[in-house]
Amino acid sequence: MDLDKTKYILMCRMKSSDIICIQLIRSNVSKSTVIEKVQTYGSSSREQDAIKRFKWLSRMSMYIEGTARGRIKVRDILKAGELIMHVPTDFKSDEPVAVLGYNAEKNILFAANKDGQFRLWKVHHEWRDKNIEKQNI
Repeated sequence: MDLDKTKYILMCRMKSSDIICIQLIRSNVSKSTVIEKVQTYGSSSREQDAIKRFKWLSRMSMYIEGTARGRIKVRDILKAGELIMHVPTDFKSDEPVAVLGYNAEKNILFAANKDGQFRLWKVHHEWRDKNIEKQNI
C-alpha cells in the first residue's frame, strides 16, 4: 500500500497483482471510491515476472513497479496502467527487486535487489518526454 496525503489517494496491490487506486473522502470514509483498477501483467498465471514492489508518484499520477525478474517499469494510472518506460537496472534476471523508493524533494528513484546491488537514478520532472539518468554512487 502507498498513501498520497496531498491528493488523498490510496494505492493498493492485491494478491492477484492488480493495482487499485482509491480516492479517499476525508469527511466521509464510507464514500471513498475506487477510481482506477489496473489489471497488471503479473496477474496471469503464465507470467513469471510479477510485481514485487511498487511506489506511487503523486506529482505525475504514475507508479513504478519492481518485478520478480529485476525489472523496473513506469506506468501511467491515467491511462489504465499503460507502460511509459523501462528503467535500465542491470540487475540479474533471476533476482527480484527487493527495495523500491522515490524521493520527491530530490527527484531521485532508487532500487535494490536481494543480492545487494543498489541503483540510483535522477528523474526529470516530466518523465513522458525524457530518459532517466543513472547515477553512480
